[in-house]
Amino acid sequence: MRGGLSGSNVRNYRSNDMDVQSILLGNATGNPRVRKVIVQLHGGGGSNEEWARLYQLGWYGNGTNLTGIKLVNPNSARSDRTWYQSTKAAGCGLNDSCGYDEVTIRDSARRVAGLIQEEMRNNRIRASDVYLAGFSQGAQLATYVQMNVLRYSLGGVIPMAGYPLPPLNLIQNAGFTSVNEAVQGSNLTYWYNDMNFMIWVGQHDTIFPAAETLANYDAIFTTLGIQNTVRIQQTAPNVGHQMTEEMFTTMMGFVGAHGNRPNITDPRVNNTFANKNYKCGKCIQEGYNFCFKGNDSQAFDNENDIIGTCFQDENTDVMRDEQYTCSKSYADRDYALTFCPQPKSKCGSKQEVDFSNNVNVTEDFAIPQMDEGDVCTYKVKARGGAPAFMLKNSTQTDCNDFEMKFVEFNEYNMNASSVTDENSNSYGRKTQRPSFDKPGRNASIADAGKQQDSDIGQQKAPARRKANG
Repeated sequence: MRGGLSGSNVRNYRSNDMDVQSILLGNATGNPRVRKVIVQLHGGGGSNEEWARLYQLGWYGNGTNLTGIKLVNPNSARSDRTWYQSTKAAGCGLNDSCGYDEVTIRDSARRVAGLIQEEMRNNRIRASDVYLAGFSQGAQLATYVQMNVLRYSLGGVIPMAGYPLPPLNLIQNAGFTSVNEAVQGSNLTYWYNDMNFMIWVGQHDTIFPAAETLANYDAIFTTLGIQNTVRIQQTAPNVGHQMTEEMFTTMMGFVGAHGNRPNITDPRVNNTFANKNYKCGKCIQEGYNFCFKGNDSQAFDNENDIIGTCFQDENTDVMRDEQYTCSKSYADRDYALTFCPQPKSKCGSKQEVDFSNNVNVTEDFAIPQMDEGDVCTYKVKARGGAPAFMLKNSTQTDCNDFEMKFVEFNEYNMNASSVTDENSNSYGRKTQRPSFDKPGRNASIADAGKQQDSDIGQQKAPARRKANG
């Protein structure tokens, strides 16, 4: 939307090939900091003008209590302004995958997920400060984004008059006998009970009938054991497939009530989350247990591909899951940092360099971006002497914003523990090496000291302990 609504609180921009209009709520003067974001997905064939019109009608309310809440309203990138292509094939109902083009669903969902990431980064807010709402097709996509694309919980998801999309909606009739079966069969990326849902339907909706819609949601959440994630469920009497002002009054109250969530116990793992928003590095530095699906130091194309959680301690069933690896398998906290998953989009594609017997040679590692709690690990091999590290003068990074550490070892003096096998879990890996050329996770790592501030920026080898300690 490039025309229509205007004002100092209105911005139009592009994100992930979508036209986006944002509206900053509240009546504060100046340039208030964004504290919460509500991403709103219009109905199929509609546009973000729907939300602009409701804003002009005053449906979001007014006052200083709304100051810092930003409405982010994208248009679908599809030419027909739908969020996905409906096949409308004969005999295909709401619970039949043949009625949907799932490729177009996923394409739109990834664009919305990318928009969410940009809003978090640009406004310096957490995932728990972002809400995803939608009407009709937009409502359908909102639930899909949270449970089939994102790998973390948003502050809340608000599907208004929208039926779940496949493969999520297939859970109702699939006959899954366990949570794991449902997760794998529905390709879920996030299904934990720290999510917050506000589900709204119209009593006389003929597009997505209220009773069928609520029954499908109930089957999904019951099968996954997360019924308590539905914080609000409303059926509006005498309302069809439409939005109402009362709906928005309830939504704004929901956004205000679910900003800062307490620690919540995950029913799948029987463990309290330390902080769901802690990334691997911060989780480990704070003494908690970070677990992710994959192998130590595994590289991922994007951060959204990482399935990871910061747990309070090692008292979690994930420690017994062979598909996951956890930081509490390591005895030394600094060594544990090397296990963190590596998003190539932040750490670059290069993970290893071998200087062999060469001396007086250098190698550059380019790190495009790092946020609080991120860790980038690089393995450096050298036979001509111990390598040293220096931050290039051309960098724009403030030295106070990051920490550079290294774990030094001689491959011939490593403990003789076995290498991790595919059948071991994080408990069993405590006595194993993550790979043949790394020390065991139970290795004792001595502190060699820290360079003085006056040495920063110089190519100096840090102090090392003598043979006698």
